Amino acid sequence: MLLPIKDKFIRVVANQLGFIGNISKRVRVEADIETFNFKEDESVWNQKQGNSARVFTVYFDDTFVTGFNDGERPEITFTRFSKALRDLAKEGKVVLNDAEATTKKLIESEVAKMAVKDRKDKIEAIPATNKTQKMAKEVVKRANRRVSTKRRK
Repeated sequence: MLLPIKDKFIRVVANQLGFIGNISKRVRVEADIETFNFKEDESVWNQKQGNSARVFTVYFDDTFVTGFNDGERPEITFTRFSKALRDLAKEGKVVLNDAEATTKKLIESEVAKMAVKDRKDKIEAIPATNKTQKMAKEVVKRANRRVSTKRRK
């Protein structure tokens, strides 16, 4: 029952903004009742029971853009989405051009890898002439590994 609403929104966006690239890969629509536990949130419980309009959240390249409910007209929802997307693009939070978006992700990945290598090099440069310094250096290395592992997840 939720799939037609999601698909309809993505089709509307693809028809209007097809120049952006593969919309089905870049735009994601999530329903509150699929995202949140209805037992913990009264508004989601009401949505699940059919007592209130179902709420959806729209993401573009994993960046929040807008939300809408199933009672809104698609034109209003699309207008809000396109304005919010335009504002995010102006702020540099999203890139509309598909090729540029891919390039930006690759650059960000490489910058992150360089930062990790730079941290490792700085740690290796720490002098460790006695036992206490060697132990301290080892603690810093372990902490750096934990930080690097958490960032990858």
